[in-house]
Amino acid sequence: MKRGIKGKWRYLTVILSVALLAGGIPWSVQRASAAGMDMRYLTVDGIQHDDERETLIRCPEEKAGMVDIPSGITTIGQAAFRYCGNMTGVSIPKSVVKIEREAFAFCGGLTGIHIPFPKDSSYTLIIGEGAFQGCGNLRYAALPKEFGLE
Repeated sequence: MKRGIKGKWRYLTVILSVALLAGGIPWSVQRASAAGMDMRYLTVDGIQHDDERETLIRCPEEKAGMVDIPSGITTIGQAAFRYCGNMTGVSIPKSVVKIEREAFAFCGGLTGIHIPFPKDSSYTLIIGEGAFQGCGNLRYAALPKEFGLE
């Protein structure tokens, strides 16, 4: 059951209060408006998620090294990691069921991806068109047995 906006903001207020007491806020809440749509998103370690933390929206191009996508993310958005040339590897949690178009396109430094295999035999991963286009150094990909291309 999803909480209403009022419940989310109470939760956010508590988190912000605790973060301020601890001496810092590792993430920010922002609002974006595009084409008449109102969307809230979180930024955690520079990576943007929707406010439900289910869709990874964008990773900054400067992100370097190994990137661990947080558990609970179900969708890696269109072009979310595009041009992240300094990223060398990515670990995708088993909660991810869809990698949208061009999600990792032109990540020239990407050498490996790892997706843990869930024990549930019904797990299917959907990979969008051009998801790894231009990743010329990609040498290792551990993928589930069942995956579809979109």
